[in-house]
This record gives sequence, structure tokens and C-alpha cells, in this order.
Amino acid sequence: MKNLTILAILGCLLLSCGSSTKPSQITTNYNFTLESNQGNKITLSNLRGKVVILDFWATWCPPCKAAIPKLIELYNKYQGQGVVVIGIALDERDKVIKLVQEMGINYPVLFDDQVTSKNYEIQSIPTLFVIDQKGKQVHKEIGFSEEGFKTIEEKVNELLKD
Repeated sequence: MKNLTILAILGCLLLSCGSSTKPSQITTNYNFTLESNQGNKITLSNLRGKVVILDFWATWCPPCKAAIPKLIELYNKYQGQGVVVIGIALDERDKVIKLVQEMGINYPVLFDDQVTSKNYEIQSIPTLFVIDQKGKQVHKEIGFSEEGFKTIEEKVNELLKD
């Protein structure tokens, strides 16, 4: 158990787990097709016309787990208005599936293929993206904070008004 804790701390440090809550520059939006925790495949470009929130995360990352209840709340509040929340998990399937069940995650969780996280230049987790109805990234949030999450919800509301 002690070794697992040390590995989790080292992994968190290596990935700068939740180190910054300031938005980063918007990068190119890459399309992907990934398998979900329910066994189906989801392609980002098929979600055009919807506001998409992508959350790159891992089960061993405390800030990632802190963000999940807020994402569930956001999903429940806006899913009927054309908002999709998608988690992209960066670790082992069995651990992800277990945490999805434990935390009651009701939005799709996809398994990273290591290409997608590389294309999105994920260097720290959680990293969240807001993508508009045309498929363009309009916001990138690194880390988790109440203030950062408020900004994400404001972006969602702005996009829904357009």
C-alpha cells in the first residue's frame, strides 16, 4: 500500500496533477474515436452541433476525482440543452470502470489510446476543454478549482445563448 501511495504521488508530480488552474492557450481540435466504458465507440466529430466538455483524468489523481461530482452536476443540468460531458481516462480499464461505478459517473467515459492525449498535449491532469457547436475549442482549463469550474459553466452558458 505504501508503494502504491508513493507511485501515485510521483505520478501526480510527473504529470503536474492539478498544478495550475489558469486557462491555457487554445490548441487545434483533434478528432478521435475512442471506446467507452459501455463498450461503444464515440467519435468527437459526430458531436458537432453540441457543446462538448472533455475531461482528461486518471483514477489516482485527487483533483481529477474532485472534479467528477461537478461534471456530473453540469451534465445533469445541461444534457437536455445540447451539452455533452465526456471523460477521457488515462489509466487502466478495470480501475476506471470501478471508479465510474463508485462515483456514479453518468456521462460517457472513454479510454485514452495515448494518441489522443498526445494530440491534445496533455501534460497535467485534470485538463478540461470546452468545444463549441462547430467543433472549435473555446476554453482549456488545467487543474481543478471552484473558480475554474465556474468559468467552464459560464462558457457553456455563453455558447448556449448563441
